[in-house]
Amino acid sequence: MFLKNKFIFHSLTLLIFFQYTGISANPGDEFYCQVIENVSVLAENGRIKKYRLFDFQFKQKLEVIEFGKKGYFGGKIFKIEQQGENVFRNYDSHPSLIFYEGKFIYSSTDLNEAKTIIAHCTVE
Repeated sequence: MFLKNKFIFHSLTLLIFFQYTGISANPGDEFYCQVIENVSVLAENGRIKKYRLFDFQFKQKLEVIEFGKKGYFGGKIFKIEQQGENVFRNYDSHPSLIFYEGKFIYSSTDLNEAKTIIAHCTVE
C-alpha cells in the first residue's frame, strides 16, 4: 500500500511540476521562493498531512545551491548533480530536488513518510 501511495504521490508531484512555466536559472543567481504545497503521505495509514507554507531563499553556485537561514531548508547546501539551461537537479541522491524555470520541487522519503515541497521562485 505504501509503495502504491508513494508512486501516486510522486506522479502527482511531477504532473504539477510540468504544468507551470517559469524563469531561467544560472550560476550566481539568487532566488526568493514561496512554497505553494508542503505535504507528506504517511506510511502508517496512507493519509496526506499538510504542513504550513513558508518562504525561503537560495543561491545557485556552479556545483551547489546554498539556502538562506530561513525556513525548512535553513542553511543547507545541496550538491548539483545535473545542470543544464534553466534547470538543475540532484535527484540521484536523497533527498532530491529539481529546479526548472522557476519551479522548485523537493522530495524526501523514509520509512514513515514521503514528503514533497513545491515552490515558485523568482530571481532577486
